[in-house]
Amino acid sequence: MNVVAGGEGVAEVSVKLVIAGAPGSGKRSILEAVAARVDAPPPRSYRAGPLHVLRTLWRDPRPLDDGTSLVVALLTLEGPAPYNAAEELLVRDADGIVFVIDVEPDRLQGAWESLLKLSDNTRRGGYDLRAVPLALQYHRADRHHGFEPARMDEWLGVPTGTVPRFVTSSSSPDLEGMAIDSVIAQIRRRINQQEA
Repeated sequence: MNVVAGGEGVAEVSVKLVIAGAPGSGKRSILEAVAARVDAPPPRSYRAGPLHVLRTLWRDPRPLDDGTSLVVALLTLEGPAPYNAAEELLVRDADGIVFVIDVEPDRLQGAWESLLKLSDNTRRGGYDLRAVPLALQYHRADRHHGFEPARMDEWLGVPTGTVPRFVTSSSSPDLEGMAIDSVIAQIRRRINQQEA
């Protein structure tokens, strides 16, 4: 979180929200759908050697309780990262994370490995994954016949109801912002509680 001072106090609070998940899990389509929904600029692509980072930025139309503006930077890695430090750097100092799990049956093992890696990366970044505003997004459920979210919770070892989770399809990757908006709401609550 970055607080920018204005002439008479705090002008805005900037937060970093990361979409994490295995390569090919639909992170780009989710980021693009969110940008279109919130009327943010199209995602910009940044390359650093073999790494490809996508980013968009917008000002939330709803001010915080004290009237301060909230600016959200939404980032994700696209494609395979040749080394683990790439995601570790991306999630470092993240104010919130949406973890995308492509639930197509042949992609589940990669999703599981990516979740373990994310947990390790946040721990190396100095915090527990459970301590950051988080949502799980079970994506492309239309490609998994008979998909049951509760069974996926059990398989991942996430007790149902402990982490907000949402189910999306290939044709509706943002699902009206439920996962992203859930994490932003968690971030807003933390900021408002700190200010109180």
